[in-house]
Amino acid sequence: LGLSDGRPTVFFNCNTGLVDGFRSEFGTAFTYEGNRALVLSGGHDRSVLDICLVRALTYHRSKHERHAS
Repeated sequence: LGLSDGRPTVFFNCNTGLVDGFRSEFGTAFTYEGNRALVLSGGHDRSVLDICLVRALTYHRSKHERHAS
């Protein structure tokens, strides 16, 4: 979590593809900075942000489960 141009921003490892996935699934729910960040606004949907954070926190576990199948 940090700031980008003074706006609250959640940063992700840009090598994961997470932000690209969020963009394709949630569209205009956030403003996106390339493949590295979600820029939050006062009107963002908290439940969508929660989904994104859970996916980020479980990314490696999910990645290993996909490769084990």
